Amino acid sequence: MTHVTCARCVVCGATYEAAPELTVCACGGVLEIEYDYAAIAQTVSRESFARNPDRGMWRYRAFLPVEESSPSPPLRVGGFFAKLFDLSFTSFITVSIAKVLFVIAIVANALAWLFFIVWGFRAGAPLGILALLLGWIPALVGIVFSRVGIEYFISVIRTAENTRDLLNK
Repeated sequence: MTHVTCARCVVCGATYEAAPELTVCACGGVLEIEYDYAAIAQTVSRESFARNPDRGMWRYRAFLPVEESSPSPPLRVGGFFAKLFDLSFTSFITVSIAKVLFVIAIVANALAWLFFIVWGFRAGAPLGILALLLGWIPALVGIVFSRVGIEYFISVIRTAENTRDLLNK
């Protein structure tokens, strides 16, 4: 943050030394980063942008409130549908829909238990009571297996993502 002069509150105008963890003024206002544009103009030019091979947002590092030595994390863009129709399979949607899949598994197992309770009482009171008292066990086992299966797929996907990130460094 060599080109940053200070952080100024947009509400009361108080100034602070710019720090990445400082984003709110004591009055509750948002802090706006102020730059030394004269210093930036001496180090950055149109030619330096043209020579820079980086075509991402990090080519504008001089204009961002980040340390010069900080690593440039990759910018991942695209929402659910962009990931869903990514034909190169470089981004994964399983992690983002894992909660939904698990809730569906819980609901499906609960509905199966209710079905067996209703079926048991239609077949006779003793069978219905048995389904009511013991039918939760297969439902719980189904929920556990669903959870373990989802966690397995997430761990495989995260391993693939971490491997890809290590190869891209």
